[in-house]
Amino acid sequence: MLASACLTLLSLPTATTYTHLFGEQVSMRIDRCEHQTRFYECHGSWTDVDGKRHTTTVSHVGPKDIGRTVEARLGPWPMNAHAGSLWADAPIFLPVALMAIGVPGYLFLRWRFGREVKETARRLLDAPDHFLVLEVNHAGAVRPDGEEHLRTRSGDPELPVPAWADRRHYVSVRRPDGQLAFIVERLTDEIQMLDADGHAETVVPHLALQAGRPRIERPDGTLLGEMALTRGETSDVYSIVRPDGREVGRFARLRRHTWALCLAPDCSPVLTDSVLAYLFTEGRAA
Repeated sequence: MLASACLTLLSLPTATTYTHLFGEQVSMRIDRCEHQTRFYECHGSWTDVDGKRHTTTVSHVGPKDIGRTVEARLGPWPMNAHAGSLWADAPIFLPVALMAIGVPGYLFLRWRFGREVKETARRLLDAPDHFLVLEVNHAGAVRPDGEEHLRTRSGDPELPVPAWADRRHYVSVRRPDGQLAFIVERLTDEIQMLDADGHAETVVPHLALQAGRPRIERPDGTLLGEMALTRGETSDVYSIVRPDGREVGRFARLRRHTWALCLAPDCSPVLTDSVLAYLFTEGRAA
């Protein structure tokens, strides 16, 4: 998004600079000026080397120039010419100045926050042995020493789901021995965690409305836990909180596409699997 915004802001100053420096120079007669809401739109004409007459709009001229012949340069696209000097277009370079100040500042802050998040993630990986500590990405979960804990597969043909179901919406989660641990079903605005037999155990509903605090619920709506932004941290550090307010885990972005997840011993298995189901699919680390 930042790159797209920068390109959009730079397009007009770049085209204008190109016009003034490299555009074809022509002698243009100002034919008419039409009053618009806040300015005049003037039109001029010129004859090319083949004797063909052309007309276009001309910037930086006004009604007083009607009938005069001025030197102008043609822009990189049709129906556009600029008279006068580049200084007359100075206001359009204000976004460039703002970008020159703002973009480095934004990148520095992003780097600084990113470094803090990585440090938090590394601290999670150093939790005591009786905690469950994993590195999680879309392919599965491994322990800090590289030992496989779970692996995922999208569209697994061996899943116990209805024959009419679109298997592209399902992700199988298997243990290292190949046994099915649970299934993730990705729907339009929610994800469901299914047991190995295909029965719904939990759901993370209303994803679009819960970007900052996704809820994990039973199918009947009973709250099991929430994944809330951790106080005092950035948007890439989340706490896993039970309904009684007790924090039973935390995850933070370790690197691109990978979370560091740390779960306390009192985090229930169903809540553990539900958090992993979310991180494997909707909550993938950017």
